[in-house]
Amino acid sequence: MLKILQGWKSMDNIRQVTFVCLCIAHMLQCISRKLTRLAPGKKDKQRRQFTLTLFAFLARSTSLEQAVDVYRHMFTMLRSENRTAATVRSERFVANC
Repeated sequence: MLKILQGWKSMDNIRQVTFVCLCIAHMLQCISRKLTRLAPGKKDKQRRQFTLTLFAFLARSTSLEQAVDVYRHMFTMLRSENRTAATVRSERFVANC
């Protein structure tokens, strides 16, 4: 797949390759359902919305490098129990997206 995206293979080489493209709306709907099952309480609604927003940023990435950056910041914010310098940097990154 990477060779195709980078243009190393021609159309003749990729005729038997299947590409899967997920609709962002359907992807976010699936994530929303899963999050609701994991954290059904009303107090978790803001956290679910925030998480969905982060996944929307990830889905709108226009390059692999950008997606990696978004993913790293998502991971930092979602896994941190305390507000640290790293989480503040990640919050600033997302605010600028």
